[in-house]
Amino acid sequence: MPKTITVTPQQTYDALVDNRGNMRATARDLGISRGAVKYRLDCAARELGLTFDKPTSGGVIAQTAAVKRPLPTKGKLKSYIITAAQNNTDVHTEFFVNLVAYAEALDAELMVGTYSYNRASYSQKSTKRNLGPTEDDRQGDWYDPILTPYFCDETVELAPMLEWRGELNIQPTAKRPLTGLETYTQRKSGIFPHAKIQLTSVAGTKADGAKMNYTTGTATMLNYVKKKAGLEAEFHHAYGALIIEVDHLGDWFVRQLHADTDGSFYDIPDLGQKGAIIVKDGEVKTNGVPVEAINWGDIHTEVIDPECKALAFDKGGMLDSLKPKHQLAHDIIDFAVNKGHHDRHNSHMRFRKKVLGQTNVRSEVEGVKSMLDYMRRDWCLTVVADANHDRHLERWLNENDHRHDDTNAIFMLECELDFRRAIEKDPKRKYLFLHEALKRMGLPNDDLFLHADDQFVICPDEGGGIECSLHGDIGPNGSRGSPIGLSKMGRRANTGHTHSACILDGLYVAGTLSLLEQEWNVGPSSWSHSQIVTYPNGKRTIVTFYNGKWRGNT
Repeated sequence: MPKTITVTPQQTYDALVDNRGNMRATARDLGISRGAVKYRLDCAARELGLTFDKPTSGGVIAQTAAVKRPLPTKGKLKSYIITAAQNNTDVHTEFFVNLVAYAEALDAELMVGTYSYNRASYSQKSTKRNLGPTEDDRQGDWYDPILTPYFCDETVELAPMLEWRGELNIQPTAKRPLTGLETYTQRKSGIFPHAKIQLTSVAGTKADGAKMNYTTGTATMLNYVKKKAGLEAEFHHAYGALIIEVDHLGDWFVRQLHADTDGSFYDIPDLGQKGAIIVKDGEVKTNGVPVEAINWGDIHTEVIDPECKALAFDKGGMLDSLKPKHQLAHDIIDFAVNKGHHDRHNSHMRFRKKVLGQTNVRSEVEGVKSMLDYMRRDWCLTVVADANHDRHLERWLNENDHRHDDTNAIFMLECELDFRRAIEKDPKRKYLFLHEALKRMGLPNDDLFLHADDQFVICPDEGGGIECSLHGDIGPNGSRGSPIGLSKMGRRANTGHTHSACILDGLYVAGTLSLLEQEWNVGPSSWSHSQIVTYPNGKRTIVTFYNGKWRGNT
């Protein structure tokens, strides 16, 4: 015989009160369906004369307007440090103490956005044994008291084109927390509270430029349901925050503060020292630690943005300020000459490049040599990744006839003869045609040129290290490269190629140092002048050049 369950309307109402209005929990406690709960509540309203506070209608005409923070006065810099916190979860105390200490050192405003993860909605049967929710989990939301002075769940305009959207409540188990938020802040860039560190570039018109959306990382510890989604979220859980610098012009700069498990983190503020600083044990230590590496955005020497070149490589620029042990160069050559395969069937483009004087291959390769000479420092190893534009020289030699190119005939024959003699001498050796041509021009052997499938791993003792040999144009199994495909390798990596900055799980993608508007990138663009900085502990940040600056300046 089936078991008969008799529950009165009064019992149903009392159980609902005990469960703070949660119908799912009420149904579970009474052993009846949610529909039965609703039916008995309707009976209670009729029989017991009960009323409920739920409104019969509601709505607002528009979203709540953003609170606007004033811009600093000229000569001043306004800084914000923003992180997030999960309900019913303890704070990583050491990390948060370091954030408070850093905010005090910079006179920055510390803001904490909250997000909820309702573990009480899962029954004991939905998890492994002894891992279900406790009675404490079924109580109302609470947050670690240390956070109370810093809560900010509102919409705040930090700068004219940057908003903090603290009202968002995104599940910490979301694999792509920024998906769907591309238009949420219209043309403004947005910062959203979440347990992962993610960055996406959103295309805009050439007049508007690209916008960037960021997630913050979190200050609270791991507290997930022990099922697939929760365990995946644990793996990508990041103790982190964002630091934002805003100057009197409204220009803003965002960097990631990604902490180690001990709560310490690095940053690169302008505190008068070379290298990075470390915040540890509640103290800001400004002894100037050299960063591990800078992955420059794709260089494209022939069409490099002069302002970016100066910011990166001029005396006192970013390279000299951070003093990295390694610098990674991608697409060092643009191969803009009119004999490139992209222009073979475009007579107008070939004529335009002839008028611009972009027809001499030797001259462009010499420009690359000058660029590498300009970048070189005694204390820094320059590593040139195997990139698609750098391979264009080999393709040009294979597909063109010197008899039909008077401008480049001699250079072409010289390269071809050298390469064939080298292959004859050692047919098993891998050759990089661009590197061989540069050596003929006197390039010293100080720089490291990577071949296809070479490895170059930095910080090998930090979680297996970070692979820096991949350009990003080639994906798994010979497929076309994409950030999504490369992010699934199971190895952290720094890449380039797309010209659009991105943080996707363990993959960081740099932007470009080239001009943002070129003859062939017609239409909306997500390109930016963004570089990847890797710290000695294997944590990373993305630094974007804007308006002649690479960080907030007074």
